[in-house]
Amino acid sequence: MPATGLIFAGESRQTSVASIESPCTKVCTVDPVSRLCVGCGRSLAEIERWLFLTDAERAKIIAELPERLAVLARRGRGASSA
Repeated sequence: MPATGLIFAGESRQTSVASIESPCTKVCTVDPVSRLCVGCGRSLAEIERWLFLTDAERAKIIAELPERLAVLARRGRGASSA
């Protein structure tokens, strides 16, 4: 094992967990209707798999988050409506 830390399956030595961008806002509350986090807009499954998704998969989800959060805010459930 390299001295730089853990390497996950499918992960190159140049990529580390710390270098993976996350949309997490530390407002971890799940809307019971949409099942989305009201802080970041991700589903629980997306949050769980985040470190294992490809860059393209993460980019696609990140592109969808503003609309998801807007829907939550319109319903009075998003972090931006607080």
